[in-house]
Amino acid sequence: MGRELYTLEGGHVVFSPDSKKIIVYGAGNKVRIFDSASGREQKFEGYFAAFSPDGKKIAVRTGENSAILDADSGKELYKMEGNFSCFSPNEKKIVTMDNRTRTVRFWDIESGKELHKIEIPTKFIHYVVFSPDGKKMVTSSMDNTFHIWDLPTTLTEPPSEEGENKTADGGRQTAEIVSPLDLPPDANEEAELAALREKILAEERAKELALIEEERKIVPLVDDPDKLIPLDPQDRIWITPDRKSVVLLGRVVLREGFLELLACRVRSKEHESILSVRVKPQLVHAALLATNARQGRHAQFEPTFSPATGDRIDITLRWQSGDTVAGSWEEAPAQDWVWDMSSPEHAKKAMTTHWVFSGSRTYQNAEGKNVYVADETGELFGLSNFVGSILDVPIESSADNTKLQFGCFTERIPPLDTPVTIIVTPKK
Repeated sequence: MGRELYTLEGGHVVFSPDSKKIIVYGAGNKVRIFDSASGREQKFEGYFAAFSPDGKKIAVRTGENSAILDADSGKELYKMEGNFSCFSPNEKKIVTMDNRTRTVRFWDIESGKELHKIEIPTKFIHYVVFSPDGKKMVTSSMDNTFHIWDLPTTLTEPPSEEGENKTADGGRQTAEIVSPLDLPPDANEEAELAALREKILAEERAKELALIEEERKIVPLVDDPDKLIPLDPQDRIWITPDRKSVVLLGRVVLREGFLELLACRVRSKEHESILSVRVKPQLVHAALLATNARQGRHAQFEPTFSPATGDRIDITLRWQSGDTVAGSWEEAPAQDWVWDMSSPEHAKKAMTTHWVFSGSRTYQNAEGKNVYVADETGELFGLSNFVGSILDVPIESSADNTKLQFGCFTERIPPLDTPVTIIVTPKK
């Protein structure tokens, strides 16, 4: 008969290779490391963690970047750009995914030095997987495509005696990109491949520029839009003449599935957010302050849960459909688009909680500069408790996939790509 040693709380549990330590993550923005015999605990900020194959290091995702910790002391050894994905099969390198630059990056596990970088020609990299021999890599993207790559020997062989792979440019040679398997054989020639890659990237850039131009023609759905006060010459964000509301423009990017956010920044978390907004998050924070909204603090998880605080925020959504009369619009509180999944699918109910102005967290990076977390993560208006969100729900709402409370109220959300005017109003 088994004997219980102690109880741990969290979303996911991972043992170290020698079974002496346990990582617990997924309960808020905390990674906890336990001694499996004594239960002694260490805590770190982050939302995902994994042991290195030898168990001596721990990789932790922190926002859109990652850190490597010493497994025994918990001391941070170095930081890396991008989200930690995995360790290479030869156990000598660490792989991160950086969706801000659409790259997969390879880092030396001992020194933390970046060795190689591969550009991915599609939106939002979900994950990276290696073949057992380490010679091929698969990347999965948000557009439901998988790309298969051959890796050069500099990425698959053990490091040289100097501790890194030596190449013609000092160990930072970009790995050659090869085509997905369904490309014709003659596209595997280096020159043709480079041309194909440039063509894909050029097409993506052209699409993005065309979309930006199209968005600039959209007029906010408010009375007297010409009287709105612009906050920035580039980003389309305004405050109303009475300085009581903030006005943004977004697009519908998700109509089905689970939710962790109501709105995110473009090219960040569109896979778990209904709306995508082309605006720098710091400007949203500044706009709310300009309306005299009072900032509180983000949710606290230790020693016990304490909800996010700040002025109550109401969010109104306006859009036009094929049936909308010219000069008018349809309107709904943002809650109407969010399904409270405690209600059954056959009798859906919308969420009832409001948002609060918690404000995103700020931290100091390695260069001593203050970094606004939402600018890194793209988290604008949260439905799960993220320290990066500018607005949060004042209830406990886990980001653990097994405990998500909210989903898309599909029947109420207009078609994908529908422009939406977002009106954010503080309530005293």
